[in-house]
Amino acid sequence: MDPRTKERVERWESRPFSGGEDALTTLADDTFSGAVTAAGVWAFMLNGRIVGVADGSIETLVDASGTIYEAPADALPLLAAMQTQGGDPRAQYYTNDTALASVDRKLQQGSFTGYVELSEQVLSGDYYLVYYGGKRMAAAYIGNAERLLTGDEAFERADDEIGIYSVIDVDISVTDVPGHASANETATANREDDARTNDTAADPAAGTADSAAGTDSTVAGTGSGDRRSTGESTDPSTAVTDTDGPVGRNESSAGRTPSDETTVRATGTDTEPSETQEETRSEKVAGDESVTDDTEVSYSDTETGTADSTAAAESTSAGGQPAAESSTTEPAADRPGITTEREPTESSETGITTGEDSAGSDRTTVSGSPSDTGSAETTPTDDAETDEHDERLKEEERWRETRQIPSIDPESSSENATKQSSAGRGSARSQRSQSESDTSRSQSQADSSRTRDGPTPADVASTEQALRSDMLEREDKIDHLTQRVTELEETRKQLVRERDQLQSENEDLTAQVSKLQSTIEELEAELKRVRSQPAPTGGDAPATPTESPSSEPELTLTPQQALEQTNVFVRYGSKSQPTLESAHEGEGSRGDLDRNLQLERHTQFDAETTAVDGQPYDSFVEASMQYRFVEWLVGTCLFEIRETGNAADLADLYDVIPRIDRIELAATVSLEEDDRADVPDQVTFDVAAFDKRGTPLVVANCNDSRDPATKGMLEGLEADASAVCANYPDLGAAVVVTSSFFDPGALELAEEVTTSGFLSRSSKVSYVNLSRKQGYHCCLVESRSGGFHMTVPEL
Repeated sequence: MDPRTKERVERWESRPFSGGEDALTTLADDTFSGAVTAAGVWAFMLNGRIVGVADGSIETLVDASGTIYEAPADALPLLAAMQTQGGDPRAQYYTNDTALASVDRKLQQGSFTGYVELSEQVLSGDYYLVYYGGKRMAAAYIGNAERLLTGDEAFERADDEIGIYSVIDVDISVTDVPGHASANETATANREDDARTNDTAADPAAGTADSAAGTDSTVAGTGSGDRRSTGESTDPSTAVTDTDGPVGRNESSAGRTPSDETTVRATGTDTEPSETQEETRSEKVAGDESVTDDTEVSYSDTETGTADSTAAAESTSAGGQPAAESSTTEPAADRPGITTEREPTESSETGITTGEDSAGSDRTTVSGSPSDTGSAETTPTDDAETDEHDERLKEEERWRETRQIPSIDPESSSENATKQSSAGRGSARSQRSQSESDTSRSQSQADSSRTRDGPTPADVASTEQALRSDMLEREDKIDHLTQRVTELEETRKQLVRERDQLQSENEDLTAQVSKLQSTIEELEAELKRVRSQPAPTGGDAPATPTESPSSEPELTLTPQQALEQTNVFVRYGSKSQPTLESAHEGEGSRGDLDRNLQLERHTQFDAETTAVDGQPYDSFVEASMQYRFVEWLVGTCLFEIRETGNAADLADLYDVIPRIDRIELAATVSLEEDDRADVPDQVTFDVAAFDKRGTPLVVANCNDSRDPATKGMLEGLEADASAVCANYPDLGAAVVVTSSFFDPGALELAEEVTTSGFLSRSSKVSYVNLSRKQGYHCCLVESRSGGFHMTVPEL
């Protein structure tokens, strides 16, 4: 068991565990949710059922004593069981890219079983969403003290967090406590026997009818007809022999007990289907669920008897139950037997057998006889069909239990069984109050009535099997399509990478062609200038302009003009050697990159014939702070961030450095497309780095004086950089460079702009948040003794 999970479980409220099946059964009866440990074995329970066992078997736990830990919320034992068992990680998402709420909706709709863990790059705590069959429960451990939150509060806190969360699929098996299921069945059977005995003692004449209703053993229960003759006779010894008047079934005799075999003799009559068919079918369902007796009903008559007429009358008794229905019959001599199974040519006596076998139950037989000269013969039939029906119902129940977490309540189960048994007995009493004479029904009427009773369990099972098969086919199709989408996305990404690579190579070749054209133009101009000079006098060779000490510059520029007309391109001696991209991935050393890296300057004037403040242009620009900062940014900064382990903390700056293609000195960034009133049309920076598409990636202002950098300098940079970032979200950093130091006001402002606001919980350091997904790093760099050192943030 995971130590962290064990530590959390042991903080729950605890009490001793005495061991044994009785102790576990008590927990199941109390719908206990929590954990039980004994002999090193852990069992996790939810609503009285076991959802997981760790470090051993349940038998080992039953035989030992230990400790009970009661969970403060239902989600916790299920989460602990899933974490202990382990699962299959399905996916991992970043909250800024995929909201937790949207994933939660999909998991609930998909009947997901498992859990979601939001803990990576989350500073406030650990958050969990636990699912079983699509039902979601939430829990969270907040802070170092792991303060527990559950329910909607935990989910809302998790939905507001920023971090990485994982979806883990877990296959959970829900089982009963050993011995608990059998105890429930025994208690239910005992309660039904007691209730049936009490009802029979209170109404002896209705005893057999109650038994028949409770066990679903009447003719109506077999599906052969809905009417039953249950009229009570005032003279228990009177046999049904009248051929013209109403007839009824004799249900009681003097001295009869509930355990006696009940025999009812009746004349066969053809009876129309009753209007109470639906009620009888309901009684059948109730009887199936609470059956305790195995009752056989057999009508046997001689072959020559016929039934000619049926009359029914309904009345309401004082107790509110329907009065008895009566029917008239013809002499019933030698009538054919009524059976549920017989051959087409068979005319011998057979029995109609209904009900279900139950261990230890009584057996009640109802037989019909046409006259005193004939005797009824009882024959058991359809036991195999009944057993098959029971097995299908049990399979359906087990299937339902695997689709959801049941709320196991033995008292509730017993009450339901008792109610169903009482319903069966009540229906029997209602039928007993009707003096309807339904005898000698034909096989065709039985088949027709059985058809009208509705779908059989076999039909239900077949339908469920078809639906289940269709559902599995749909799931397979969804998985196939999902895999196909993933493959297409990977192909698209690969094509995009190839396109970008070809575009980069094309741009490199274009830049190289431009450079060669510029070189050709310079050489042609130099040749023209040499040819225009007068021929030398004497034998000395003519001096070139660069060798002539007296040559004067053709153009003189101010420092600002020279910087504004200068662009620096990042190029390499060979793309196969270390580049900024490979260094970003951790390959190559700083020396290898320096040997391959080339910073090519492009000017809008002839650099060789231009002077800046009395010195050659090349000397001026290489000594300027702006150009030295460019060399440090592309040649050194990346390695300092990587080697100090700050790649994640300065992720935005670290990721944009390899994308730098061109750098402008004294740069201007256009903001004309921004419609906000407080945003200027353009902003300027001492240095601005762009990618190949002209998107600003890094901006910087330089303070090349002995005075310290002030708060005002930082305020101006922050305002301009924020305006740029709002229009160009790829901006990675804004940098202030000084050759002296930063005064306290500037440092305080840097801390304020990077920590204020409700979005300041970001794991990135020295980060200015403009929105939940947008911002940039604010860095302060000092340049002394010819080098550059980042002071905010400290590396």
